[in-house]
Amino acid sequence: MGEALQPWQQYLEETQLLVSLECGLEEMLRACTNATGRGRRKDPINFLAAWLMRHNPRHDALMAQQLKGRAAAAAERLERENAELEMAKMLVAEAEAKQPDLQAAEGEAAAPAATAIDDTQELTPYMELKLLAGANLLIRLEA
Repeated sequence: MGEALQPWQQYLEETQLLVSLECGLEEMLRACTNATGRGRRKDPINFLAAWLMRHNPRHDALMAQQLKGRAAAAAERLERENAELEMAKMLVAEAEAKQPDLQAAEGEAAAPAATAIDDTQELTPYMELKLLAGANLLIRLEA
């Protein structure tokens, strides 16, 4: 976050252009889908252009408020994702720290562990994830 923004990034941030465009695209998809369902055709380019002009946040207070809400939600989502990433990094660091201890404790038991790992590959609802040279984790996939 401490990085300086490029001029184009600063422009997009200040004008909230991408967020406005995202809202317009959602509305365009809804309108085109509804028109197609009724046997009619809507011109998506003209619809999007008209929608963006009508919902310009400089002239539409409701749209400006919606954009602020979306920006706040995006910031919360980004913060949550960053926290999850930091947690994953910590878990990987812990696994790396324990790895030499596990290898020393296992000694010759490494061969049976490899066989057990091969057996888990036969289980279809499970997926094996290898984290950094041998830390094995089973994740159950929801069917």
